[in-house]
Amino acid sequence: MNKKIKCPECEYENPINFTSCIKCDHRLKNAQYYTENYKDFYELFNEDNQRILKKSKLTDTAYDTVLYNIINIGEDNIQLLPEKASMHNLLNITKPYVKVQYDNSKRFPAYLSYYSYNNILIKKTTDPSLIPTAILHEFSHHLFNEIIKQCMMHLLNHEKNLFIESFAWYLSLENTFIELSGEFMAHKVQEYFLPDDFEGFTSVIQLLHDNPNLDEEKLKEALYFGNAISKDIIYILEHFITPQASMYGTVFENVGIEYPIVELSVDEKLDKLYTLITDAFDRILTDKVEMQATLSQMNKNYIYLNC
Repeated sequence: MNKKIKCPECEYENPINFTSCIKCDHRLKNAQYYTENYKDFYELFNEDNQRILKKSKLTDTAYDTVLYNIINIGEDNIQLLPEKASMHNLLNITKPYVKVQYDNSKRFPAYLSYYSYNNILIKKTTDPSLIPTAILHEFSHHLFNEIIKQCMMHLLNHEKNLFIESFAWYLSLENTFIELSGEFMAHKVQEYFLPDDFEGFTSVIQLLHDNPNLDEEKLKEALYFGNAISKDIIYILEHFITPQASMYGTVFENVGIEYPIVELSVDEKLDKLYTLITDAFDRILTDKVEMQATLSQMNKNYIYLNC
């Protein structure tokens, strides 16, 4: 798994979904990966793979492998001595994973930044002092997506392709509870690495404000899960970033969040992640025609933004 594409200029082995070399920026001929092929949908989403998923289990050993696979994507290109989360360091860290660029469009005018299809887009109007924390927030979303992809790849012994990428994107935005988990997770990472620039759980509070009738138990479970995943994102990033939180102690009060955050056990976290993946897979099989169209459109978005 985690196939590579070799740069013909410098021979550096890049992640399979890259179109420019990490080392020398040479344009990579990667048309085969970024080709819309409907057969790939049926090769991935079928009853045989459903049975494999049902028989599989996401063990702590397997999950450790997933996290190390994600770390290894960057370790060949990033100096091993962690540095503070400055803009220069964050751009260096994110390069093997995502594109970071300014956004001149009128989409999401109230946002400082947003994450979309392996791209971190920084609004031109964002104050330069806020860019590091914006990059860190959006990169956390990408790493959450990468965890989903790598888990799927591990469970099915399958190489990464566009449909696995689109599956992770679909899953991470499937409902408000998953969005809550992702936003709480990203804010916890910000809080840990850049506490001086942390401005609170703004996007979480906004989601709660916009959805006042959410089931309270599911809402709390979403926050617990986001908190658990944040620790894994922090673990990945500590290989590259010096945490600044230690001087403030290790307990944060989650200001603005009215629910006490319960720590999930490793088994509880992995059961939740496994259930999210298998339930989403089952829903896709239940309505293949509509879901092929949905994921194919996501594939087209990946192609448009990355080629």
